[in-house]
Amino acid sequence: MQSLGALWMVVDLRDTLFPLLETVRGGRATAESVLLMPQGDEILHINPLRHDTTAQGVGHFAALTQHEMVEVQAVRGIRGVAYGQDYQGQAVLAASSVVPDSPWLLVSKMTVAEAFAQDRRREGLYFGLLIGGSFLSILAFIIYWMWLTRRREQALKQELENYRHMLEQQVRNDSLTGLANRRALDELLEREWGRAVRDGLPIAALIMDIDFFKGYNDCYGHLVGDGCLQRVAQVLQFNIQRSKDMVFRYGGEEFVALLPNTRLPEARQLAEKLCQALQREGIENQASPLGGVVTMSVGVACMQPPHDSADSGHRLLENADTALYAAKHAGRNQVAVCADAAGEGGRASPTPR
Repeated sequence: MQSLGALWMVVDLRDTLFPLLETVRGGRATAESVLLMPQGDEILHINPLRHDTTAQGVGHFAALTQHEMVEVQAVRGIRGVAYGQDYQGQAVLAASSVVPDSPWLLVSKMTVAEAFAQDRRREGLYFGLLIGGSFLSILAFIIYWMWLTRRREQALKQELENYRHMLEQQVRNDSLTGLANRRALDELLEREWGRAVRDGLPIAALIMDIDFFKGYNDCYGHLVGDGCLQRVAQVLQFNIQRSKDMVFRYGGEEFVALLPNTRLPEARQLAEKLCQALQREGIENQASPLGGVVTMSVGVACMQPPHDSADSGHRLLENADTALYAAKHAGRNQVAVCADAAGEGGRASPTPR
């Protein structure tokens, strides 16, 4: 006679499978896994619903006519990942599969918002970086544009300053000879006269006039006469060598040399040197009875203005002009001087050559 035994095992899903479903959440706030099976036109669940504390154990879940629910989609045969709604009506992303050797289906889901929250945060970061980068690019462009505008403004100012300086030079230069003109003489004379008054220094001036220049123009024509004026200007500039001395075209065939800190003997010596240099240049002048070459007469004046002088220096030019008249009256091609140390009218004394 043989013995016959039997073993009856009862497995409580609450002690085995349900804890396992809890671990599927993965720390997600909205994650949930549900064990489902169809029964007629309905779906039953066997595990407690995480977000529905009133449903315990096996119970009614949903009708198969609720097609938008991911659980219904799983029961109807959709496997893998699917979009839909859960029993709370929230948009969820779900994955469904069949539990082997059982009629149960496992549906794991979480809300779409949580599923893509990290991507959205990453997109937000990328978007923020994009906005920040764009802002920095715009800021850099604005700074560059301001720098470029500033540079162009400075270049324009410099160009205008150069143009203004050029105009001033043109206003103060004689276009024919290239010498400074009478306006420049007036400005320099006022400055140098003030310096002579302040420092107690002498100042001298030469007024030079080309002899018989009207006859020269009548004989050779005005174009040749202009060339003669240019050559005379070159001779004067070449022989007036001190940097503080300056020669001007005074008007017509007259020239002026202003000699700061120069005494009468030095001024007379320079005047003699200029007369000799021009005569040696040998510029032909058939209208002149003085050797058939271009010559000039020079008037020299020297003054040492007192400290209380209110004169602007024009008395110096008047004295030099008086001396020039004396040189021309004495026969031309010579130097005449007018010494006036006290600022009063002096006496012209020609030096014949």
